[in-house]
Amino acid sequence: MLKFERGEGMNFSNKSAKGEFELYGDKEKKIEKPITVIKFPGGHVEISRTSDNRYWVHVAVNPPDSMEGQPGQVQDARIDAVGRYVDDSVAAELAKPDFSHMAILIGAPK
Repeated sequence: MLKFERGEGMNFSNKSAKGEFELYGDKEKKIEKPITVIKFPGGHVEISRTSDNRYWVHVAVNPPDSMEGQPGQVQDARIDAVGRYVDDSVAAELAKPDFSHMAILIGAPK
């Protein structure tokens, strides 16, 4: 089950019928808190807005001794790129049993 968690002071648009919500990175469109967390069995995704309106997207797997909820393990991994080959060894690294976290920084093109 997908769980939208609101931390202290959190406020985000929750379109639960579709299971999606949108972060704008623009206070003129909508005020949003700096962190959004989505928890699911085995892990969570955290989206953190930076001061320059980019987003760090963290994917975390709960360890076997997790106090955060059900332990998790990556079952498979995939990395896609437009117009070029992505070496399978990169995805294989993410699928190893000891994988616990990855983060990418996303922003509008400069």
